[in-house]
Amino acid sequence: MDLHIRRAGEHAILDIIGNAHLYTINSLNKALLGLIEERESSIVVDARNIEFFDSSFLASLLMAKKKVEAYNGRIALMNINEPLQRLLEIANMDKRFRIYESEEHLVQ
Repeated sequence: MDLHIRRAGEHAILDIIGNAHLYTINSLNKALLGLIEERESSIVVDARNIEFFDSSFLASLLMAKKKVEAYNGRIALMNINEPLQRLLEIANMDKRFRIYESEEHLVQ
């Protein structure tokens, strides 16, 4: 998994490229915790280039959400694919995260 952090206005966007699963999730956790330690007010996970994910990806998102909300920050998802959308719905997480269709919708 490759991770890239970029900015779009007030948002810190974390691009995930590749697989987000049990064997790669530590990299994602470190990146999210780094943004949280910097107290980013808005973290957006761009899922456009995720090829495969498992439940550890969802656990990582929930951990980050709890920590971000502790300092009144926000975490959202962007560019999610249909399988991820279905999994979020099944896990009842689609209501817990703001989901942006694209970066254009994010910065409006």
